[in-house]
Amino acid sequence: MPKTSAGAKAYFEAHTRKFAGKEPDRWASGHCWAGLEILSAAVARVGLDRKAIRDYIATREHATIIGKVKFTGSENTATPGTVAQWQNGDFEVVWPKNVATAALNPNKPAWK
Repeated sequence: MPKTSAGAKAYFEAHTRKFAGKEPDRWASGHCWAGLEILSAAVARVGLDRKAIRDYIATREHATIIGKVKFTGSENTATPGTVAQWQNGDFEVVWPKNVATAALNPNKPAWK
């Protein structure tokens, strides 16, 4: 996760500092943070009216630490899905190639 964008790197480093060296989850926490970025922007823009928040979120593309997010119905249609793989202790994005942080390692390591 920290290799995927400058925002993700800043989030990862801030979390690790705040929690005495404990790293955030390498996948889900970034998505959770992105959701909070979107919600915070909506509340700042339209206040606490639930319908206004929903409409704001539903009708815009949002810049987040996981990339651009835009909803079509309930689906994020702006951020492509990715495939990641643990490699040497790091959670690396291996597909699609245009956002990969490492090449796919197709070899299964021996069990320890």
